[in-house]
Amino acid sequence: METRAMLGAPWSAAEGGDGVADPDRLYTRSLREDLEEARDKLLKL
Repeated sequence: METRAMLGAPWSAAEGGDGVADPDRLYTRSLREDLEEARDKLLKL
């Protein structure tokens, strides 16, 4: 599974960032997205 942290994508200004890659923020963002995706899948069961 690819995450933003693995891809090294910068935290864009459109997403509330300053355009500077911050590994901790990227990891938190990707983890949150993974959890939301898992929650959505469980709700469909």
